[in-house]
Amino acid sequence: MVNSNPRRNDLGDALRVACDTLRNVWEFRELGRMYDHYTHRANIIQGGQLTYGRDAWLERVTQQLTCFPDARLFIDEVFACEDESGNFRVALRCTFVGTHLGHGVYGTPTGQRIVQPWLLLL
Repeated sequence: MVNSNPRRNDLGDALRVACDTLRNVWEFRELGRMYDHYTHRANIIQGGQLTYGRDAWLERVTQQLTCFPDARLFIDEVFACEDESGNFRVALRCTFVGTHLGHGVYGTPTGQRIVQPWLLLL
């Protein structure tokens, strides 16, 4: 869920903020941006696994970047709507691409390149 903000008052702004924040996280590794724009209730489905909450997602992204230091996230489609509280819900269909080069939750590096579809519900 994307936070309400006086500067963001339409769906177009919500879409832009969601996409820009993901770009900053995955291209520039600015993980703190997640706290600027996503609520604690953001749900993320990655590779069929549900991650509930911004803090859990931040931990998961950190683990992924450790194992896949060249990771990129490509946004394929974006949808948004306003919920009953006036916050914007944004869904993004993305593609994760990376090479398993680091030790971590996915085990010993294999050097294999992966391409994985993701659905992010913010």
